[in-house]
Amino acid sequence: MNASADSVSFMMDELSKVMEALHNGKFDIKMDKRVPRGFSKQVEDALDSINQVIVEINGAMQDINQGDFEGEITVDARGALLNLKTNVNGSLKNMAQAINALSEVVSAQAAGDLTKELPSGTFKGQLHDLKNAINYSSAKVREVVQVAIEASQVVSGAAQEVSQGSLELNQSVQQQAAALEQTSATMNQMNSQVQSSRDNAKEATQVAKTVQNKAHDGVGVMNQTITAMTAIEESSHKISDIISLIDGIAFQTNLLALNAAVEAARAGEHGRGFAVVAGEVRNLAQKSAEAAKDIKVLIDETVQRVGQGSRLATEAGQMLNDINTSIESVTKMMDEIAQAAAEQADGVHQAITQIDGVTQQNAALVEETSAASESLSEQARLLQKEMSFFRIGAYSVHKSVTLSASKTASKPVAKPVQTITPKPTEKTLTSLTKATGPKALVVKSQGKSDEWAEF
Repeated sequence: MNASADSVSFMMDELSKVMEALHNGKFDIKMDKRVPRGFSKQVEDALDSINQVIVEINGAMQDINQGDFEGEITVDARGALLNLKTNVNGSLKNMAQAINALSEVVSAQAAGDLTKELPSGTFKGQLHDLKNAINYSSAKVREVVQVAIEASQVVSGAAQEVSQGSLELNQSVQQQAAALEQTSATMNQMNSQVQSSRDNAKEATQVAKTVQNKAHDGVGVMNQTITAMTAIEESSHKISDIISLIDGIAFQTNLLALNAAVEAARAGEHGRGFAVVAGEVRNLAQKSAEAAKDIKVLIDETVQRVGQGSRLATEAGQMLNDINTSIESVTKMMDEIAQAAAEQADGVHQAITQIDGVTQQNAALVEETSAASESLSEQARLLQKEMSFFRIGAYSVHKSVTLSASKTASKPVAKPVQTITPKPTEKTLTSLTKATGPKALVVKSQGKSDEWAEF
């Protein structure tokens, strides 16, 4: 009995050791060799079967952890372990199929084929949601690419039209600049003529001022002449009075001589000598009277001529005053003409300078616009070339890429436009139902800039 009790106690201890090992997750436990071989073999075979399943499951999980979903549990299993094996293999197969399908779609997208989609009815659960999210993302990318292609075509056409218009405008501006240059040369000649006219006007003004000064001096001399002739006229009147006095004296002398002759005749022989003297005196008195009469006639003629000369001198003085006034008016007008000519010359020069500046600015703006439009056309062509990488099904990208080389062959060289690569921002996918799309999904990459966009 004691031996049986010891054997049972030993067996229980071994079983307890096995159970404790199972509890600790150890399936490679070995029973004591003293345990009967049949019993220990059954226990060890059961532990080995479980351990093999667990080892292969761990290996498959390690492969999954390394990104390999092609693993499979091949060990024989029974009962619940067989169900576990079947479920694990089914999960691995579904995951491998999903990963392969996803890889095929993503590879196609990487190759530019946006028409590839995940098949319907193949995935379940979250894989179904992931399938819907990827298909929805592909559809949105196709829409964006199609819109980008159409926009690039519109931009390219508009850029070509703007570039062509800029070329025509540039030619017009160049023609205008050439015409303006000719006009500027003509205006410069006119300006030179205006300058010459202004200088001539200044010289004429100086000459007019000189003539004015001389006319003013002539007026002074004429006034002095008039004064002198007035004095001569007054002196002539005085001489005429003196001549009248002399004529009166001669007349009185003649009377006295006549009286003396009468008295000498009365005296007879004694008065003969006195009579001779009286005759001589009478002759002298008559000659004096005749001379006085002649002088008076001459004085009267002189007074008349002096009066006429005085009137002429007065009229000449008035005419000189009028000439002086006219010269002053002419001098004033010449000054105004010279000033106006100077202002016109300055205005013409300023206008030509402003017009030339505006034309140069317009030419520069046209060149910049032409270069910008050409650059925009080039960028649109590059965008179309990049978009030609994608295939989106019914819409043919390649048909819209070719640009007409003849439209751009003669255009000015455009400055390169700096391209800016936008940084994606972290957003969440829109929450979708299974009928309309995938569930909300947030996917972050290890980098900060490569993140999912919200659709």
